Amino acid sequence: MIKFNRYYVTNGTTKARVSYSLDNHVNGLRCVTLYAKDYSDALGVIFRDIYVNETDFQTDYFDKGRVRMFEDHPCYAAARARAEAIENAIADRATNRLLSGKPVVVNLYAR
Repeated sequence: MIKFNRYYVTNGTTKARVSYSLDNHVNGLRCVTLYAKDYSDALGVIFRDIYVNETDFQTDYFDKGRVRMFEDHPCYAAARARAEAIENAIADRATNRLLSGKPVVVNLYAR
């Protein structure tokens, strides 16, 4: 069973640090994208069938890897729920800072 946590995804034995992104596909389809935060293959071990890593050693391009889930994937609902919860928490923090009169600095990439 795969568990989606705020900072990582685990299948019980392998743990992959990730960041989440919602609906960022060029064709406009609803999707959840998990970006690996490490250069390990942990995310690939958990999602063997949909893991993508476009590293090219000849050109010195190094990719940490990603997983993109569309609505037909069995883990989509759980991944989307976690990604939306993270986005809502970020928005709530920004709203609370705005209402308190403190300066609002939102860094969506620091999750």
